[in-house]
Amino acid sequence: MAEVVLRALKTVAQASRGLHDSERDLLEAAAQVLAVDVPVAELAPIAPEEAGAVVVDERDRTRLLEAMLLMALMDQEVDRPELDVIDRFAAAWDIDEPRVKNLHQYVDGHRARMKLDVVRRSYFAQKVLPEAWKEGGLRGIWKAFGPRFGKATDPELAWRYKQLGLLPEGTLGREYWTHLTSRKFAMPGEPFGFPWQVVHDMGHLLGDHDTDPAGEIEQAAFEAGYMKRDPFFLIFATTMIFHLGFPVLGDDYLGVSKGAFDAKRAARAYARGMACAVDLTDWDYWPHVGRPIDDVRRELGIAPR
Repeated sequence: MAEVVLRALKTVAQASRGLHDSERDLLEAAAQVLAVDVPVAELAPIAPEEAGAVVVDERDRTRLLEAMLLMALMDQEVDRPELDVIDRFAAAWDIDEPRVKNLHQYVDGHRARMKLDVVRRSYFAQKVLPEAWKEGGLRGIWKAFGPRFGKATDPELAWRYKQLGLLPEGTLGREYWTHLTSRKFAMPGEPFGFPWQVVHDMGHLLGDHDTDPAGEIEQAAFEAGYMKRDPFFLIFATTMIFHLGFPVLGDDYLGVSKGAFDAKRAARAYARGMACAVDLTDWDYWPHVGRPIDDVRRELGIAPR
């Protein structure tokens, strides 16, 4: 199956302007993750029917289609010939992957519509807001959304996180406090501090990924490895933001950059995420904040960088 996956990725890469260096890097990184030694130059194009005869599971087909979408972003351009290839695979396999539609919106110039569609599928829209509504109605929604505007603060909650700085060095809680404080990030409960963001920041710590553009893509790949719900969302969004320079999540408060996707780093992060014992977005970190972070990593199956 591995060679079929690589051939499908190369089919996208060669659909326009030949094989870009960044596309070659992704092919080589994918081969490393798949543990196969296949010279990229020897990979022949493949049709959906031939690939489908080998990749028969719907979940595997969806993951492959998502990898093909990622390949379409690698050269920092999205072209209709690349989308045509992906469309043929999606149609042949009857897969409704929403990011195919999003890239059509991007190419067709409907970028505001694309942003709205991506945001409504985000972790915040799909998980945070429904839970906030269930717990507190409109007040709960305001508590979840208000910090974005410096409102809906919670001093008691903020102090709970600030006190993590009193824990011994090397513990998960102390490392979290250092992570936020050294970067001048707000604590949950403070203006511009998001309680729902903690699971992402804990992932940064446990995976040992920085918060620069390349580190954010690396963290997104790590999360794609362990997330059960829509694992492709964040890697797609961060690649758009930090590799294509398009603020797909609605505004530029995250900052944007171009060319930040490092295929080898992302592939290693994805493999480490796949080995993680739990989905960290559903993991209760509070019982572990006083423990050495290296012990927590080992328990979760997160290998060193």
